[in-house]
Amino acid sequence: MRRWFHAAAVYFEVIRSFGDLTPELDTQRQRVRKLARLCSHLHENCVAEHDAVSRRVTDVYDLPADRVLGRGSYGTVCLAIHRATREEFACKVLSINRVGPQYVDKLHAEISSMRQLDHPNVLRLREVFFGRRKIYLIMDLCTGGELFELVNTSIEHRSEKCATCFMAEMLSAVQYLHDNGVVHRDLKLENWLFEHRAGSHLKLIDFGLARHFLGHERIHGAVGSMYYVAPEVLRGSYDARCDLWSLGVIAYMLVSGAPPFWGKDDRDIRRNILAGRWEFPPQFFAGVSPVSKDFIARLLTHDPDMRMSASDALVHPWLTTNLSSKDLRMLPRWQCDELLGTLRGFAGTTPLQKVVLAVAAFHLTPPQVANMRELFAFIDVDRSGTISFSELAQANNLRTETDECQLKELFNAVDISRSSQINFTEFLAATLWQRIQLDEKHVRHVFDTLDMNGNERLNAASIKSLVGIDYDDEEVDQLIAEADSNGDGYLDYDDFLRAWRSTALQTHHSLSQNHHMGLNGVATVVHAIAHWRVPPRHVELKNERPLAFDEQVGAFDDQSDGGRGVHNNSNG
Repeated sequence: MRRWFHAAAVYFEVIRSFGDLTPELDTQRQRVRKLARLCSHLHENCVAEHDAVSRRVTDVYDLPADRVLGRGSYGTVCLAIHRATREEFACKVLSINRVGPQYVDKLHAEISSMRQLDHPNVLRLREVFFGRRKIYLIMDLCTGGELFELVNTSIEHRSEKCATCFMAEMLSAVQYLHDNGVVHRDLKLENWLFEHRAGSHLKLIDFGLARHFLGHERIHGAVGSMYYVAPEVLRGSYDARCDLWSLGVIAYMLVSGAPPFWGKDDRDIRRNILAGRWEFPPQFFAGVSPVSKDFIARLLTHDPDMRMSASDALVHPWLTTNLSSKDLRMLPRWQCDELLGTLRGFAGTTPLQKVVLAVAAFHLTPPQVANMRELFAFIDVDRSGTISFSELAQANNLRTETDECQLKELFNAVDISRSSQINFTEFLAATLWQRIQLDEKHVRHVFDTLDMNGNERLNAASIKSLVGIDYDDEEVDQLIAEADSNGDGYLDYDDFLRAWRSTALQTHHSLSQNHHMGLNGVATVVHAIAHWRVPPRHVELKNERPLAFDEQVGAFDDQSDGGRGVHNNSNG
């Protein structure tokens, strides 16, 4: 239902981008937008979607004309600077050329997929602006360059040790996608970016070809990028396992620097993929271990039924022997005590505080959560991108049944979405709640996120439109009542600011009472956030265009040198 209503909302916004709607259609537009939000989780609704009338992208962001990060057939990616906070983001500008159902479905799939996903290795969508024949997607800015560039230029990183680290992060992201019913369909070296420097954490980008699926639903239509596309995709009937083939191609290229399929032109490469003709040439694989070759071969398997899944690949010996073992990993006792104390404090916050902290945590940028990301990865033993109760219990080395019952209560308090898993945003809110210090500009940002109606006051309806299915009506009423100083059923900005300042003072007092813990445990793992702001960062300008398959002519729209090496293709 969430996706149906959201698809209808995008459809109305696309129609509206060509001109004003009739009053009847505009009423329908507002209705489906509301229904889509009521059926969504809080972290999905944190992705604000602005229509062309209520707010323009240039009202919120500066888009310097000379800071273009990439170009392609889809449009342009440029730098976006938030006017109030001066934080830097990437802005993908999609041109709306037509209103056909397939085109609108593609637009919806990209927006809907990204708003749904909450994983440390997936690029975060922040805001969406619907303009006149354009859609603006505000996303996190990655400044470390492409994985393609690193493989193409750095022999140092073309090692099995580096390859296993990169593959573990990629497989974790893809497993998370598939667990949430999303297939990417365009996994390639160019679509993995490093957060802040070459060799840092990877982020999956470009969901322009992504789509939702159910189970092993058959998908039709050949899309993707030539070197990486699975044979079943070329045949036109496939499922989400096509992504694992693409990861097999990436693994092959990470350890060898060459693609497994090549030819004098794209059609020749296509024939080789369909025929399954590939090998491990000695000149590229002389120093590559047999277990690495086995890993690659199990992904580059023509029969999808015989191909490894992402979860299977994550426990393959090539990864488990090269990465530090997660078996029986536990935090030291003193760290357990402080982590549990932090979670206990979060569990004791009010409903309004939890919502504000969840919104604030969602908007934290990657540099601000770097250390907590490492703790999240430590606890996430199966690399699923979420933390289960058993994983949290294992990390904390529970001793008694009482310990287990208490931890279960804390787990349920952190699990705002009630999914029986703690997602990344929930984990950040629960572990950073004592460290989130918002200045007034950022408090305003949180208030605007809650103010879904844009009328400068919060009521039960507007807050329900943000929290969606994560809070029931009684909890929303309680959330309003706790900060409603005059009892009128509304929170204006002054009420909200007063409530937050009161919370901040209580937090400061709590920290001062426990200052002796500040040098140990989670306080060491968590870097203090004095303000919700990041320092200026170097921005690498890029000029890239993804390969796109033209199903009508049966070929890809870019040129290939057909060579064995990983060539430096500035068009992506």
